[in-house]
Parts: sequence; C-alpha cells; structure tokens
Amino acid sequence: MEKKLLCVILILSSLCSISQWRLSREVELTKKPHSFASDSQGNIYIGYRDGSLVKYDSTGKELLNYSLSNQSPITLIEPQFQLKTFLFYFDNQVITILDRFNSIPKNYPIRDLSNSIVSNACPAMDGSFWMVENNPLILKRIDPNRKNVIVEVQPELGTDIRYMKAYQNILLIADEKALFIFDQFGTLLFKLDGIKTTSLSIENDEVLLLSKSEVIKIDPFKGEILSKKETPLEGVSGMIYTGSSYVFIQDKKLFFYRKQN
Repeated sequence: MEKKLLCVILILSSLCSISQWRLSREVELTKKPHSFASDSQGNIYIGYRDGSLVKYDSTGKELLNYSLSNQSPITLIEPQFQLKTFLFYFDNQVITILDRFNSIPKNYPIRDLSNSIVSNACPAMDGSFWMVENNPLILKRIDPNRKNVIVEVQPELGTDIRYMKAYQNILLIADEKALFIFDQFGTLLFKLDGIKTTSLSIENDEVLLLSKSEVIKIDPFKGEILSKKETPLEGVSGMIYTGSSYVFIQDKKLFFYRKQN
C-alpha cells in the first residue's frame, strides 16, 4: 500500500511540474541562433553564425539589427546599461561595444589587451572586461582604456568556457562540466559540479541555468541549488528569461512560456 501511494505521489509531482509551463507564443526565425541574451527591459538579443545580431522586444517582434562585415559568429552577447551591448567574437578575437545599434561601434582587439588567445570575455560592472586566456589558463579583469590589468588569477577552469556573466559583486563562469562563482577579485567562492550549461540567465537575484533537459535555479550568493524543473520541450538548445517569459530555443524557433506557480 505504501509503495502504491509513493508511486501516485511521484506521478502527481511529475504532472504538476509539467503543468507549470504554459505556452503563450511561438516565433519563427530565419536562421538558427548561435548566441542569445536579454536586457533589463525584457528585450531579446539573438546572435547568428554570420555575425548578424537582431534585437527583439519581449514578445518576439523585431526591433533592430546589426551585422559585422567580417561575418564572424558572435560568441557572447551582454546587454549593458545606457543601451550599450557588449559582443565578443572568438574567431576574430575582438570585443565590440554597440551604442543603440545606430552609431559607430567601438572595437577592442584582444591583441591590444592580451598576448594570448582569449576563449571568452564579458563586461564587469565597472566597465572593465573579464577575460579567460588560454595556454596557460588565466582569468583577468582589464581596464580597456588604460589597458592595465586590475585582477589576474589562475583558476582551475575547463578548456570550454561556455558562459561568463558579471552580476553585482560576483562573476559566473560555466565550462563544460561545472559552474564557478568568483568574487570581484577573482577568488573562487563556489563550484557546482556536474552542470553542463547551455544557457545562463538571472531571475530576481537567482541564476537560471539550462542544463540538458532541466532548468536549474541557483542562489549564487550561497552556492546552493534551489530547484530543478524539466523543460517543456525536448531538444532545446537555449533559454532566455525576459522577466515575464521563459523563451526556449528549438532549432529556428522561439517558444515563449509563462511558468505557473
């Protein structure tokens, strides 16, 4: 009897988890996304392998687009304050700052900031750049104007740096096996093993990770996993949180879901 009751509870729990996702909209894209992000207003940024970048509103309506002439894939997108957008191109080893998409972009060649190949980079909260150099693997924070090193440490990261994001006074780095949480001086605070991150977002001071077929919610200030939810779709390659919707990417399509309590 107890075993039957336990099975019923598990089935009901699974059904409740699935019912918490409610599909509200689908948006077709012309190409398969390569990188993606959202800003504090809920706008969505999609980067493609040909170097183009498209900005959508929170409903998936296209607002602006930008394309770099060298057609290099956009590795990382990070919308910043004052309508500026940070872009990192691994293939070309360059950081580009877009200002409202309609003025001349500011380019920062990595060769002017580092003597090594940089696997990934993101903006710090003070306007400096966090970068992970290869061979040897070094984490640096650099002032792009003065070109001086503010922080330099040698952490035990993997070779495949999938995501970097500075948030408040911490730095989040996801490689192929774990999530690392550093302070603003590059000191490792927490390491969460066994997480193969394919996207990273922030929701109310909590980190949302898409890992395989799960959405994992983490308290980054305590290094604790708060919850795990199955994705509403199979075969999703990314997730973007807009503040009102969880947008899942499947091939050339965006699926907008609202999570029910």
